[in-house]
Amino acid sequence: MKKILLIGLIAMLSFWAFSCDSWITTTTTLTYVIDTLGNTEENFDKYVLDLATDEDYAEHRDQIRSVDQISFVGFIVNNNETVANAELWVDTDTMHSSIAEVEDNATLVFTLPEPFDGGGVTTWVNWEEGLSYMENTEYLEGLIMDEGTFAIYAMADDPPFDMEIQAELVVTLTLGQ
Repeated sequence: MKKILLIGLIAMLSFWAFSCDSWITTTTTLTYVIDTLGNTEENFDKYVLDLATDEDYAEHRDQIRSVDQISFVGFIVNNNETVANAELWVDTDTMHSSIAEVEDNATLVFTLPEPFDGGGVTTWVNWEEGLSYMENTEYLEGLIMDEGTFAIYAMADDPPFDMEIQAELVVTLTLGQ
């Protein structure tokens, strides 16, 4: 009799554990390579990121419970003759055609803390640094969870924009049933 009760108790606990959403979660990290952003006549550049083209994102989009961390990682080369600072802005509107439109409508999500020297000087931003340079992450989280497609605009804090940005967007998500 004790054996039957023990098996019944184990079965009930197993059923409870596996039917509870909190037991069926996983964390995953997705990395999106952003084409090199660089100097343009408009003094900014953009990259349109469509997460739906990523098989993992498309397959699990309905299971995203939260965006846990977002970071930009990569190299930034300042080809300006003077010090400059790189900025990344995001918006669902992928057609902005001027700095003023980007600044008026998009959301600033990344800024280096200090300008760096020109003349081809390169700075490397690692994951931890990129995470600390992020701003307005709630807005970017909403784009990732709800929209899936948005533009990333790169600019210098003071034009002209004569930089090359070779970066990746690294997103850590929690998924659940």
